[in-house]
Amino acid sequence: MKTITIREYLTRKGIVFKEQNGELVTRCLFNDCDSDSKGNEKHLYFDPKTGQYHCKKCGEKGNVITLAKHLGDSTNDIVLNPPEYRGNTRKYPKFGPSLVEECHQAIPDRIRLYLNARGITDAIIKEYKLGWGKFYGKWWITIPIKDIEGNFVFFKLRQDPGRGDHKMTYPKGVQAQIYDWQTLQNVTGRIVISEGELDRLLLMSKGKAAITSTHGAMTFKEEWVKDVQKWPKIYVCYDNGEAGEKGAKRVAAMVENGGNNETYLISLPEELGEGGDITDYFTKLNGNPDDLFSKYAREYPERIDTSQFDSFSSQELIKILGLTIKKDEVNKLITFLCQLAAYTESCQFNISFNAPSSTANPIFPQRSLGCFQKKM
Repeated sequence: MKTITIREYLTRKGIVFKEQNGELVTRCLFNDCDSDSKGNEKHLYFDPKTGQYHCKKCGEKGNVITLAKHLGDSTNDIVLNPPEYRGNTRKYPKFGPSLVEECHQAIPDRIRLYLNARGITDAIIKEYKLGWGKFYGKWWITIPIKDIEGNFVFFKLRQDPGRGDHKMTYPKGVQAQIYDWQTLQNVTGRIVISEGELDRLLLMSKGKAAITSTHGAMTFKEEWVKDVQKWPKIYVCYDNGEAGEKGAKRVAAMVENGGNNETYLISLPEELGEGGDITDYFTKLNGNPDDLFSKYAREYPERIDTSQFDSFSSQELIKILGLTIKKDEVNKLITFLCQLAAYTESCQFNISFNAPSSTANPIFPQRSLGCFQKKM
């Protein structure tokens, strides 16, 4: 029986983990081993190749199958080819536009009201063909995903909210996509890269252009950057917490490294707590959409406002350097300025000192550099 990887399963379940020495590490999911843990201390270790785990504190051991059972999932939720779909007794319904429309027409009132309560309007539900269907033996909210050409390629599934919060795709094994490519191509002023599909749909309901990766916080691809960078201003807003912050900085760095000059990180209010997201911002705090782009946004990378500092003359600089380096006014000024230029993107200098042996001058660069580091 071939299963999904432990990495994929943890991501589906929204379990935050970190990679450490070739292993995946998270807080214990079985007992209260980490109730008194501080900072990044964690005790449950996974082998990413075999899926086996071992808690170094309580001794709990197993694999992806035993973990799925512990978390209330069946083996059909983690195998790549569930037994109930083998042979001719029961087949997968063929994915395509007709299935998308069938599920869209089947959406029940209670699910529509649930989406409305999350801030997603009926107009957005209709535009993006949100629906309702039974797959893998469970009922799901269906979110149709298109490829860059505009063709439907798979469903992103969210479990019946009355039954749980499991997320997966139909069919299984599909590659991550931008949701929604068509929005990305309609360039205006600014766009938000969010962490989840429903957060993205909520922003669209508020009239704010937004996209997301369909497979979680750490799955945004480098190859997408060239399309994102067509937008003048790019805002990254992921969920509160370690995983969200790490994912947001990763995306912001990719965008910034690609040459975009206006990249921003949006940090949601701390009062939303660990895992607080855009939906919580609007539904729990009744947040103002425009505050996301002003009050809670900061430029990435953060730049220092030099207007807050006073300028000073070369003579004042010589006086400051003189606290460490006595005399040699010209040499220490030139050395300091050349070293300072190394921190700029242009106008860098090479500097050398030449003096007869047995003189004290060769030690001067070292003393000057030490002074420079202290001042910085």
